[in-house]
Amino acid sequence: AQEEHILGFLVKPVTEKELVPAIAIVMRRFAEFESLKKENASLQQTLQDRKVIERAKGILMRQASITEEDAFRRLQKLARDKRTKLAEIAAAVVTANEALS
Repeated sequence: AQEEHILGFLVKPVTEKELVPAIAIVMRRFAEFESLKKENASLQQTLQDRKVIERAKGILMRQASITEEDAFRRLQKLARDKRTKLAEIAAAVVTANEALS
């Protein structure tokens, strides 16, 4: 049962008495597995967003000769003003910089 995606097993002969609790356990494990998959995807996206934000801050720091804190504030202000996610603004800064390089 340690192989990937195996959430439970039964030994033959299977009785109804064993089957009902086994199904309940598998359903619970599946729900936990799905929850962990969603959490992992969310954490991966957060990490990607952070990387893009860091790159955008670096670009602003270099081009405007400002501190990291000021670069972050500029990104935040742009995101607020445009009512857009910070990561989307950062991605636009990175894309624009790549287009102009």
